[in-house]
Amino acid sequence: MSKCIVVLEDKVVLYQRERSSVWQARIKLDDGKWHRASTKEKEQHIARERALELFFESRARSQSKLPQVSRNFRSVAKLAIQQMEDDLKEGRGKVVYKAYISSLTKTLIPYFGNTKIDNITPAKLDAFAQWRREQYEEKPPASTITNHNSALGRIFDIAVQYGWATRNSLPQLTNKGKKSDVRPTFSFQEYRLLVRRMREWMKKGHKKRTLYMRE
Repeated sequence: MSKCIVVLEDKVVLYQRERSSVWQARIKLDDGKWHRASTKEKEQHIARERALELFFESRARSQSKLPQVSRNFRSVAKLAIQQMEDDLKEGRGKVVYKAYISSLTKTLIPYFGNTKIDNITPAKLDAFAQWRREQYEEKPPASTITNHNSALGRIFDIAVQYGWATRNSLPQLTNKGKKSDVRPTFSFQEYRLLVRRMREWMKKGHKKRTLYMRE
């Protein structure tokens, strides 16, 4: 830090990072931990006011039984993606993680971006659902909504785990998507043809392993 200014003794401190003229604030939370946030201001006297606002906002949230700090959707999503990618590399991850990562990078992060996690309300989810319908020009498939909901669920879990939101403040996720078309059952004639051909097919393997797998 190139400069450091005490705004409130042992509670609020202003500082500037090297090669940056924007003032940052360090605010002490009720649990004794220091929280860092940008005031987004370059003028010192305005930055002091903004730092105090951030401090009193955190106190008000604490008194309302809310987390004193929150994170925007993008930052929590990046953490979730990093965790899933690490799990995939180490062989602990599920194949479906790739679909979740794709949902986050292509759809959810672009839409929710800078929205604070604890500001995602049922109304905002409804607005997102409407926006998504417009992108698909029809009702999106239920499988797409399932992937979006599962990815959102991971974000919400991480936010609760790190104290950036409470479970009660987060909305319930629902799926009202278009059901996939299901192929009708085979007719008796189709069934007989399949079984007859498969009996011939399973005998044509050139290796013992192939014969075993086909059988």
